[in-house]
Amino acid sequence: METFAPMTHEPVRGSYPDPAVVALPGTARMGTPSKAVIPRPPIHHLFGLVPVDAGPGTSTFEMPASPWLQTSAGVFFGATAALVADAPLGGAILSEIQPWHVVTTSELSLSFLRPATVASAKLTSRASLIGLGRSQGLAEATVNDAEGRLLAHSTSRYFILALPPQEGVVPPEPAPIEDPVFDTPDPWARPIPPALVDPDLLELCRTKPGLELMTAGLHGTIPPPPFAVLFGIGLTDVREGTVSAALRATEWLASPARTVYGGVLAFLADMAMTSAVTTTLPAASSCATLDITLHFLRPGICDGRDITVSGEVVHRGRTLAVTRAQVANADGKPLVVATGSSMVLEGRPWADVAVADVAAGDPRDNDE
Repeated sequence: METFAPMTHEPVRGSYPDPAVVALPGTARMGTPSKAVIPRPPIHHLFGLVPVDAGPGTSTFEMPASPWLQTSAGVFFGATAALVADAPLGGAILSEIQPWHVVTTSELSLSFLRPATVASAKLTSRASLIGLGRSQGLAEATVNDAEGRLLAHSTSRYFILALPPQEGVVPPEPAPIEDPVFDTPDPWARPIPPALVDPDLLELCRTKPGLELMTAGLHGTIPPPPFAVLFGIGLTDVREGTVSAALRATEWLASPARTVYGGVLAFLADMAMTSAVTTTLPAASSCATLDITLHFLRPGICDGRDITVSGEVVHRGRTLAVTRAQVANADGKPLVVATGSSMVLEGRPWADVAVADVAAGDPRDNDE
C-alpha cells in the first residue's frame, strides 16, 4: 500500500512576532489583514487560517474548508470549527488588554448546529468580548460557512497574565504582510492523492462496523484519512469504546505564541472522542458531535516530541454517547482534558453524511 509522509514532517513555513510586541496595547497588536506587527505563523500555512477583521472587542478569522480536513468517510469532525474559532476568541480579548500583558486559553466550549463539509467552501468565525476583568476575560464566537449558515457557537475563558515592563524596549511598527513564495503550495491547498479519497473507502464506511474500520486504520490496512496526513496524527491503540493516538509536536502546529495552537489540541481531543464512539457503532451507522468542552492546563511545546491523546466512551445510549479525552505531552503531563457528547445515528452511514447537500441543512434533520 502507498505510504504518505505527514506534511508536518516537512520544513516548517511561517514566522513569529518580535517579542517586543508585548510593549504595545492589544489594539495595536491586532493590526489589519494587510498591515500588522504579527506575521503569518506556521498554522496559517498548514491549514490556511487568516485574520480578516479586528476592532475593539471584536475579531474575525477565516479558513478554507480544505479537503485535507476530511476523515476517510469524507466528513469533518465537529472541532474543525475550533481550528477557526480559537484565534478570534483570543483576539477579542487581546484587543482590549494593556501593554505588557498576554492572554492564554483556559477553557473552550463549542456547540454544533450542523456539520461542515468541503462544500462549506470557507469557514468564518466572528468573536466578540463578553467581559474583561483584571485576570480573566470571556468571549463568544460563531462559525459560519461560505453561505452564511451557522455551524457552531463557541464561548471561551482566557487568563490575562501581566509581564514585568522592561525599559528601553522599542516595539515594532506595523508592516505590510508579505507571504514568501514557495516551490509548492501550502499543505492545505495541495491536491488530495486519489488513494485518500477512494470511493471504495466510503463503501467500507457503509458496510463495516466501526471497530473493524478503526482497527484497519490502526494496522494500516486502509489508507490514512486526509486529516491524519495533514497534521501527522497516527493511531496507537484501538479497542471497543477507547482510542489512543499521537502526533509529533512540530513547529507546523505553532501559533504566534510559539506554542501548539489551542484549536489543534481541540481537534485532536474531538478526533479521539469521536473515534471512540465510532468503535461502538454497527455497520451502516455514524455519529455527530453535539458539544465539546475543553480545559487547558498547560501549553503544548513545539519540541518535536509526541503529544498523545486518549478518548473513551463513558456512556453509550441508543441515541446519545458521552465521552472524555485527555491530551498529554511527551512527559505524560496533561495539556487538555475534554468532555463531549455525540448523537448516535444508527442506520445512517458516514457515506450518506459525506454526500449530503449542505444547502439542505443538517442531514441529522432527515428522518427517512
